[in-house]
Parts: sequence; structure tokens; C-alpha cells
Amino acid sequence: MAYLVTGGTGFVGSYVTRDLLSEGKEVVCLQRSGVTPIFRELIGEENLDKVKIVQVDLSNTLRLFNVVREYDIDVIVHLAIISLSSGISEAQPAYALQVNCVGTNNVLEAARLFGLRRVVWTSSGQALGRIGEYHKETVGDDDALYMPNTMYGASKAFDEFMSRHYFDKFGVDSIGLRMGLTLGYGRLLGREGIFTKFLQDVAAGVPATMTTMDADRVRSFSYVDNISDLIVKACEAPTTKTRTFNAIEYQCSVRQLVEAMCKVNPKAQVTIKEGVAPEVATLGGSPEPMLDITGVETELGWKPKYSLEEAVKRLFNYFREQKGLPPL
Repeated sequence: MAYLVTGGTGFVGSYVTRDLLSEGKEVVCLQRSGVTPIFRELIGEENLDKVKIVQVDLSNTLRLFNVVREYDIDVIVHLAIISLSSGISEAQPAYALQVNCVGTNNVLEAARLFGLRRVVWTSSGQALGRIGEYHKETVGDDDALYMPNTMYGASKAFDEFMSRHYFDKFGVDSIGLRMGLTLGYGRLLGREGIFTKFLQDVAAGVPATMTTMDADRVRSFSYVDNISDLIVKACEAPTTKTRTFNAIEYQCSVRQLVEAMCKVNPKAQVTIKEGVAPEVATLGGSPEPMLDITGVETELGWKPKYSLEEAVKRLFNYFREQKGLPPL
């Protein structure tokens, strides 16, 4: 029996593949782009031959089914998406619909037809959209309120509905994880990597500017090593009553995030400006609701391995190592 990781050589997928391999699991990666630099770095050259990489478009239903059958797949970790940060989901909505909705539905259908043990997949806080503007109470897991205001968010809201439908009607066992903006090295966050450049500058003590519509507005953040650990744990958990969990480790404002960065690196030189400036890192968007994040702990028995400051320190030390600077 093997694990199929869609988007398995991408940002989050590379960490998940690494962690599954460390537990001795057989892993098949479904990826349109093949081996990526972050995948090669995390897995290691000596372990690349332990992973089967298959290039398949998830919207190709029969091809996906053939992969599930050929490799005797038992669990699917579904991470392949057209993200919001790429800009593609908003510029090409039909393409986003094909990948994010049809692709996810194909995964659920494969699980139904082949009797797979579990599907673990990633949703997003963007599925809730503008609800934070109107609903001031804490939002739970399966009782979430939806008001998506992006194509990406709408596609994730639809996927959450379909996962419940496939469980209720066909008994397909799935666990969805509603993530926030995921921090970690290995991806270009934001417009053309501007946010990654911001993090690199703060880590090195180079002057950097963060713009935001409201520096004290609470936002949801995740850390990639924490998320990977949760995904692997979810693969083996007993069937849960909840279909989609709030998987947000950190709910803090932009100001609090910057304060954590400055605490980790006392030599950081960060300026916060309210507004929008295309040449610097920007965190904006609609007010986000406060999320009840106790479900993953009570049902899955999971707690984050790294606090916000620990995550920032790990990330900063990686960037500093790349520049030949001493660790913090």
C-alpha cells in the first residue's frame, strides 16, 4: 500500500513527502512540474530514487484512476492547487475551477471507487472570505460560515461541501485542513516573491518595509513544518466527526508578527506602513474571523511543534545560512 501526494514536489508537498519517507512509507508524487529545487533539497539526492514521481493533470480523471490502481494507493494527500498568491486563480477562473474543483472531486471519486482508507486535503481560511466583516463570534470547524470573495476562496468552499457530501453519501473518509498564510522556505510568497524578499531582508538586518491596510487586524498564519506534521498525523488518525478542521497555528496581527521577527533578530530594521505599495511586501484583504482551533487538538490529538517565534527563528536562520551569516 502506498501514499499518493498530489502536488508532492511543491512547497507543502515536499515537506509532507519528506516526513512520510522518514516514517518508512511508500510515496508516489503526482506533480505536473516534476522535481523542484525545494523537493531535491528536502528529500536529499540519496533518497530521490525512493520516491515515484508521476506527471499527471488531476483533471484527467481516467489517468488519475490508473495511477491509483497501478501503484496500489491506500491514502491520498491532496495538495495540488492553483493558489491565490500566484494570481492565476483570479486571472484564469476557468482554469482554477478545473484544477481546484474538478481535480479535488476526482480525488474524492477515486477514493470512493477504489475504497481508499483516507483522503487528507488542504482547504484555506480564504473559503470563509468576508465573513469576518459581519460575524464577530468565533467560527468553528464544520459550522463555518462562507462568504468567499475570490475565485480561490470559492473553489475551496465548494471543495469543503464536496468532502462532506462524499462522506455522508458514500462514506469516503476525508480530513480537510483549513490553513492560513503558510510561512516556510521553499516557496515564493506574494507577488513575484516580494514577501519572501521581505523575510530575507529582516533575517539579515537589512531595512525592510511591510505595508498593510490595518497593522492591528488579526490574520491567520501557519508554519510549513507544523502543517506537514499535522497532515501526516491526520493520515493515520481514526475517523473523525469533523470533515474540515481549522488548522491555524497563529492568529495575530501584522504588528505582532513583525514584533516576533524583531524579537528573534534584535538587529531587524522593519518599517510598517498602512496602505498599499506594489514595490514592498503587503498583507491586506478582508478582516479575518477568529477561528476555533481546538478541534485538531481534541479530535486529532495534535499540537504545533513550533511556536511563532520558533518558526520565525528557524526560517530566519535558513536565510542567514544562505547568506553566510551566523545563526540567531
